[in-house]
Formats: sequence, C-alpha cells, structure tokens
Amino acid sequence: MRAAIVYLVQLKHSSYARESSQLGVLQESLTLLHRHFNARFGHDVLLFHTGDFDDADTQRRALAPIGNAASHVRFERVPAEHWSLPPRLATANKSRWYEYPRYSLGYRHMIRWFTIGLWSTLERLQYTHVMRMDDDSKLLSPISYDLFAFMASKQLDFGF
Repeated sequence: MRAAIVYLVQLKHSSYARESSQLGVLQESLTLLHRHFNARFGHDVLLFHTGDFDDADTQRRALAPIGNAASHVRFERVPAEHWSLPPRLATANKSRWYEYPRYSLGYRHMIRWFTIGLWSTLERLQYTHVMRMDDDSKLLSPISYDLFAFMASKQLDFGF
C-alpha cells in the first residue's frame, strides 16, 4: 500500500482578497493535518498546483509552519492535459455552458481534475490510496488509527 493525501492549491482564490490570506489558509490546514494525523503516520502529502507554486521561495513560505513535517510534503504540477478544455469545448460558445459564468472555467477545471485527471496521475506516481483535502479543510481532532491501513485491511476501495 502506498498512500497520499492530496490538495489542489492556489495562491490566489476568488474567495480571498490577498495572496497571503490564501497561503495562511493552506498553512493552517497543513498544520492541523500534521498535528492530528500525519505526525503519527507520515504519509506523503502532495500539493498539486497549476504553476503558482513553482517558485522555491513560495514553497518554503507555504511549508514554514510545519517545520520538519515538510519532509513528507511535495509540490506537484497538475499535468497540462488535465487543466485545459477538451478540444471540442475549447472553441465552444461558453454562453451555452450550464450556469456559466456562475461555474467558472477554473471551477470546471478543478472538477475535471478531481474526477478524471487525479486518478491517472496518482497511478503514474504509484499510489494505491488517496485522501483528498481542500486548502481550507481543517482536521480539528486527532485520528488515532491509520485510515489507509484500515481501508486496506478491510479491502475497501472507497470511503466517505
């Protein structure tokens, strides 16, 4: 069994006014994840991004609050083919899309990534189990057992 905890991260989010606000939200999530779960089990944490975390200084700032726990964290670029429109939609009239612009292009990319692209990417990276976290997820209390080992021992393919 090889497990990963995955995030899709961004420096600027439509819900937050400043880059530092979004970075703080991610830092809090990573800190709580480490404190309440991953300090004990040490699973890989993959921070998928679309280019705004390519800079080494930005990566260091993001991971500063978790110190040594950062050794389990890796930044991964979302493969371009999973963050683009399918060819037939690239030239389509967006006004015909369901609920556009309420469901923006970025939102649609994110949904496509988590429903289609993530699985082949994790398979290529040789992971067998995954836990999805959002950058604003907060794990507020300790989990005393390894979720991934539990699922593997029960031969579970999916948990919610």
